Amino acid sequence: MKKPVVMSWSGGKDSAMALHELSKTDEYEVVGLLTTVSEEFHRISHHGVREALLDQQAEAIGLPLEKLYLPSGDSDGCTNEIYNALMEGAMARCRA
Repeated sequence: MKKPVVMSWSGGKDSAMALHELSKTDEYEVVGLLTTVSEEFHRISHHGVREALLDQQAEAIGLPLEKLYLPSGDSDGCTNEIYNALMEGAMARCRA
């Protein structure tokens, strides 16, 4: 039985290649994608890809997408503590 995993998705070629390689294994089954998105700009944090394109990618791939909105615009932005708390919540939802 394949181990279900949620894959960190950047929206770039690296993620597409990693997903392709994982889909060929007998060990893992990608059951969802997880992406961080700038709350202010609605773009993927890694590559600046627009959120609308991210949605189209997930739809074309056929996997559910979990978006983790990272705060920005205030004086602190997204601190490591905020990021860790948001990611902890996202991982709990994925495990559930």
